[in-house]
Amino acid sequence: MNHLLFPPRRAHVRACSAAETAALFLVRVAIDAAREQLDRYALLTDDPLPGIVEAADLIDTARQRMTP
Repeated sequence: MNHLLFPPRRAHVRACSAAETAALFLVRVAIDAAREQLDRYALLTDDPLPGIVEAADLIDTARQRMTP
């Protein structure tokens, strides 16, 4: 059933255009910046809120999905 939630990755059939590459780069920068902010928050608190932990998990999942 896990394959329904996370379908298998398929090889890229075409190269990305310059605009697509730039957009993916900006998304990756945003993901890394959000993760950095969550890491800083986690270091400042002893017990982060559950929503912060969930957000960190979602950011990690998004980053993994972008990695070829």
